[in-house]
Amino acid sequence: MDFVSRSEITVPVPEMPALELAFEERARLVDVHSGFLGLELLRDIRNNGRYVLLTRWRSRSDFTAYMKSGDHARAHERHHPGLGPVSGGGGLEQFHVVVAERAREPV
Repeated sequence: MDFVSRSEITVPVPEMPALELAFEERARLVDVHSGFLGLELLRDIRNNGRYVLLTRWRSRSDFTAYMKSGDHARAHERHHPGLGPVSGGGGLEQFHVVVAERAREPV
């Protein structure tokens, strides 16, 4: 069963471009970990400086293995110019995907 982790990130408004650039230029260490399906950084349209990070995994055990890995620690040690410490606003939430549908491409 697919698994999704959700966390909130809050930065001062002037640091928003630096946070987005940090994700664009991320180390991509997670990309090669077993079970990693992708991530999305969502910018709140009503609350400037607030983001939601979604990561998708094949299983919770794949996610847990990555979180305990040296790659996870190394990815979070990197310094990004123009970006101070970020706040983890809402903590980490974890979900099992029970229904997932995608729009079909026209044939």
